[in-house]
Amino acid sequence: MEPDVAEFATTFHRFMEAMSRQGDRSGELTELGELVASFLGVPLADVDPVTEAFPTHQIVDVDLALETVRTENDGRLVGVSGGAFKSSVDSFGELLERVHWSFKPGPVAYVRMPTGPDSDRRVIGFGVVLVHIDDQPVVWLQRTPSQQHGRDQYTLEVLTARPSVAETVLARVRELMARHSVLRGQVVSFHATTSTTTRRAGP
Repeated sequence: MEPDVAEFATTFHRFMEAMSRQGDRSGELTELGELVASFLGVPLADVDPVTEAFPTHQIVDVDLALETVRTENDGRLVGVSGGAFKSSVDSFGELLERVHWSFKPGPVAYVRMPTGPDSDRRVIGFGVVLVHIDDQPVVWLQRTPSQQHGRDQYTLEVLTARPSVAETVLARVRELMARHSVLRGQVVSFHATTSTTTRRAGP
């Protein structure tokens, strides 16, 4: 066998072995996945995520609502470390299972969003909350839109062993959003990728 061909065959064989080992690890959890599974107390395969999306002009409202739910129940907020790849994943589950990258707890990512013509608020851009609600462990991921990755809405993905508890969380979030909306008394104008708010004239 020619030296170049032999070298290629050896390299290719090593590559295939590495890919095989990677495939064998597909059922393993990342550090973040281990944290979430331990908190929930059940295998992640037994938990179906409940997802809700919100338009850009509601980002501040949903962030405020989720912060209220978290603080009411003494929840823990953590970020996700894993480089820029974390923004490219399609679902919460991909952050929890070791497929291509190893995601682990890290710093929370924040972004600033307008709340009026002369005001704004720092909201969670990428963060995970671990909290007990009605004595049941609940974990959720909240993250801002990413047009380059095909996400044009703010998403909330809730994990809990009891679907009814997830619905309780979402109902509470909607209630708080309606009650404390920063858009009340303002006119919302839309643009291609952002929304702005303007104060309504009059009392």
